[in-house]
Amino acid sequence: MSDNNSIRTLWEQFEQTTSKQSKNTALVYGTCKLSYGALATSVQCVIGAIQSLSPKPGDRIALVANKTPETVSLILAALHMRVVLVIINPLLKAPQLKHIIEDSGACTLLCGSRTIQHLVVQGHIPCSLQKLILTPEPNATKNSNNMGSGWKILPDLIDEIKPQGWQQFIECAIDSTVEATYRPVGDDLAVILYTSGSTGKPKGVMISHTNLFYGALSVSTYLGNSHNDRILALMPFSFDYGLNQLMSSIVSGATLVLYDYIVPRGLVEKVVEQRITGIPAVPHLWDQLIKIKWPNMHHLRYITSTGGRLQEPTIQKLMQILPGTSIFSMYGFTEAFRATYLPPEELPVRPKSIGKAVPYANVLVVDEFGRDLPPFENGELVQSGLLVSQGYWNDPEGTASKIHHRQIEGNSGEVYAWSGDLAYKDDEGYIYFVSRKDDMVKLNGHRVSPSEIETTLLSCPWINQASVLCVPDARFGNVAVAFIVLASPAEPIELSQWCKKMLPPYMVPTQWKILDSLPLTPNNKIDKDMLIAYLTGLN
Repeated sequence: MSDNNSIRTLWEQFEQTTSKQSKNTALVYGTCKLSYGALATSVQCVIGAIQSLSPKPGDRIALVANKTPETVSLILAALHMRVVLVIINPLLKAPQLKHIIEDSGACTLLCGSRTIQHLVVQGHIPCSLQKLILTPEPNATKNSNNMGSGWKILPDLIDEIKPQGWQQFIECAIDSTVEATYRPVGDDLAVILYTSGSTGKPKGVMISHTNLFYGALSVSTYLGNSHNDRILALMPFSFDYGLNQLMSSIVSGATLVLYDYIVPRGLVEKVVEQRITGIPAVPHLWDQLIKIKWPNMHHLRYITSTGGRLQEPTIQKLMQILPGTSIFSMYGFTEAFRATYLPPEELPVRPKSIGKAVPYANVLVVDEFGRDLPPFENGELVQSGLLVSQGYWNDPEGTASKIHHRQIEGNSGEVYAWSGDLAYKDDEGYIYFVSRKDDMVKLNGHRVSPSEIETTLLSCPWINQASVLCVPDARFGNVAVAFIVLASPAEPIELSQWCKKMLPPYMVPTQWKILDSLPLTPNNKIDKDMLIAYLTGLN
């Protein structure tokens, strides 16, 4: 972990970590191991290769980020330069890819041949695209320049683009030492991460070098990461949670094990094989992982969860199957990265709490006028500090509505990010999530959050997974519809009868949709839009 107060950026931290432990393992990818020294050499080569593209300060470079050593080198190289990296989830479809590239104004795209094929075949080549570099596919053979059929027809479609294979790109590198005078500072924009937008199109969150560094330092601090840790990289780098695993590893000098999750049992085998000490995952994934048998995990120091609230049944099961492992329940939102965490020793005491502010963050619960609220009063959770992002790319109005000063008695305080989440705090200052502000609906005249119904449903012995939508109804105004995955056979009438014992009548779902699995977004969150479309299709 950083012990130099002058360090303010990840590129500075990477150089310090490399100088201290160049022989220690930085990355594991399949059977390949890469030391910090070897990774630094690779990063220098990629810096030179990016320079060969003659980027101007602030130019956006889009990267479809599969978890490979080449991708890690690209990310770290970009952080050494005054370019802005647009990191894109490889699971996105061609229309979303096109929107992100064009919205960001990126004229250079680095991606694998499969991505190119999708763009070409579906006719979604971004009009802003000028340069295209092929990166090796995950688990590819040594022939990393295999361009695939989609790549071969691309020059016929866009004559002005001259695609380069990865090896050709690296061989074009120029002397990277001239780059030293153009290194970025903390306030410079480093990365744009695209998240779901209210208009249905992804919107870009602008993350500075300061945000990246202090986000990594914050998480490494409360997790107690060190060079002895081996962290499993499960989440995509296009997800702030996933990107932070890379950055936190660099801050602490830990080893990052790159892994593409397929099935729960394979993940457990990987944890044992690599003697993993830290696993980050989202609640939905933990809901799956608790269903299988775990061997003795004495080497597993901690697990973390964010991107939603861990439900109490899942917490209880995790404590049973991982008795010697610390469980960190965390909360955050992309516009400010991480807001709170609950210390593991508090989990049995207050399992419903999302904890207190993480290091380098100030978190409050306020009313509509920005005034602090007393304990047990619901208000909006807001956050200030070094983790608050620069807002939304190319969207000043959206930025102003989300990130602005907190007005207190007519005076402007420091800049806060407004989460859009309702929460309250207890007498000891621990915070509890209530719902999204825009999730609150009226059911038969009562204000209700669907998440409250979901929490109750997940305590039902017949139900394994649950998501609730509130939809218009001619008689009652709105009614609750439950989408569930069963743990054991049950009929809707039985589920309704059970709910009537646990919930007030207006909160009992009027419809039950039993599914084999809940649809997920590319970031492994439940896809509510797909559920809405499914419901519309049924009706």
